[in-house]
Amino acid sequence: PAAWVAFSPGGEFLSYTCEPSEVVVVALKTMTAYSLELHSSLVGLTSFFSSYYISGTDFAPRLITASNEEGTAAIWEMENYQYKPKYTFKQTGSARRSKIQCLAWDADEHLLVLAKSNGVFVFDMITGESLHTLPHSSAFDDCACIAANPVYREVFFFGNSSGFVAIADVSRNEILTEMKCGDDIRFLDAVWSKDGQWIFACDNAGSISTFYTFGHDDVVRKTLPSFTLTELFTDEKNPNLFVDHDDKPLPIQPRKYDIRNLNLALMTLQTPYLRNCAI
Repeated sequence: PAAWVAFSPGGEFLSYTCEPSEVVVVALKTMTAYSLELHSSLVGLTSFFSSYYISGTDFAPRLITASNEEGTAAIWEMENYQYKPKYTFKQTGSARRSKIQCLAWDADEHLLVLAKSNGVFVFDMITGESLHTLPHSSAFDDCACIAANPVYREVFFFGNSSGFVAIADVSRNEILTEMKCGDDIRFLDAVWSKDGQWIFACDNAGSISTFYTFGHDDVVRKTLPSFTLTELFTDEKNPNLFVDHDDKPLPIQPRKYDIRNLNLALMTLQTPYLRNCAI
């Protein structure tokens, strides 16, 4: 069975992985399949970059693959109409093989961040260089999710399986802020809002934690981010009370809504989809 599937941005290629260590790229126009030889363990991620790479007459998006068990990630580029490995990232920092817990890359597809069992490493995907290892943070222990800020490409959010979260500047190689949310929280995934100020992280209990960040002002943030991480909508004096941006108490929210009572302005063609979603 396939472990991971990805389409290229323009739909020219399909990439998928399967046991034991197969990575296959299919040129959909001709249905020609190419097997990529590099990894020795199951590849848990294959993804095309949104930008295109030009080499001679070849014109295609770059590809990244990663094997968690093997602890190796690789960047692939098109050469003579076939994908070949350009860079391999497998720094361990010790003689023992270290597994990849999770990984992410910045909005410009330039910096690669690998959270491994022995640290968090930053690589340059354009040159293939190993830049540095981030200072230790509790959020890096058994790291479960990484999210890249869409506005400030050097800023990344980290969450782990023990309720710790942190924000790091991977270019300046420093932890900007960190906090603990709870012992029983295991974060699974996180995403930034498009303006780069809000973080939404889901956990194994089915909850979504909302965080906000801010700097001294927008000018400073664009050149030198200064983030503070705080849980949103929590009244410090009344832990069970939710407040708005002005610290005014919000009415108790129902556990569910009946969308038929929301007076939504819908186009005719939208109603079947909304009905199916409600069902």
